[in-house]
Amino acid sequence: MATALQQLGERVQEASEEINRGKSPSGSIEIKQAKRISNRVAEEMESFAKLMEVEVPNFANAYSAAIDAYSRAVSIEHEMGAEGRQENVEKAKNSIRDFKTVLASSQSTMSSFRQIVAAMPRATSLLNRSKKRVIAILDRLEQELATALNLTGEIERVMSQHPDISGVWEEIPGINVIVVQDDGHFKAEASYLQNGSTVKWEMRGTITKEGAIEGVLAHTQPAGFASQTRRAKLAEDCKTIKGYAEFHGGGGHEWTWTKLYVKREH
Repeated sequence: MATALQQLGERVQEASEEINRGKSPSGSIEIKQAKRISNRVAEEMESFAKLMEVEVPNFANAYSAAIDAYSRAVSIEHEMGAEGRQENVEKAKNSIRDFKTVLASSQSTMSSFRQIVAAMPRATSLLNRSKKRVIAILDRLEQELATALNLTGEIERVMSQHPDISGVWEEIPGINVIVVQDDGHFKAEASYLQNGSTVKWEMRGTITKEGAIEGVLAHTQPAGFASQTRRAKLAEDCKTIKGYAEFHGGGGHEWTWTKLYVKREH
């Protein structure tokens, strides 16, 4: 899936550059050339959508089965007693962290690519149909990745004394936050469109056993945005995080993260 996503992203970027190179000195676009390029991209998007409509359900089923097996293994490990358990638990924690890192990276790549596709102008009817089909399958993939992140977090919570906040959260509609956690430390990332431009930020912080959260948020794109110190509290049901963002330089605002989670029935 990752390879297909990357290849289509490269094709879309190449097509955009080709259209731009064909602009006249006045900046107008040659219609026939634009349609030819758009239809070529549409065909590649159709192939991508057909492939992903098969691969996404396969990924969801395979990952769910793997997590079920891992969960049973962790339960057995707990029942076996203390002898040799700590070493095995540490190995399991490391594996879970690796899983979550890969999933978070895939989620970030997919979200950025979806924004590119959604921002493509309406050109030909073929491209418009292909665009809708690709966005629909990307939305399903985003949902499955969110579920996978949260299922993985459930396993990690069993092995950790800290509340689990890993997964995908929504700050406001259009801004999804991807959180990766390592015991009492976490990293959160967001990438979204604002007034036609891409905004990216990263937050690193800590969470206590009682669910108190504190960290610093810094924008990586564009430059010039003020950093923030954020403090918050995880709700008892672990579905919301509410707190206050204090801007470095003065001012601030309240904020809320809501867990995006689709529980898979086994």
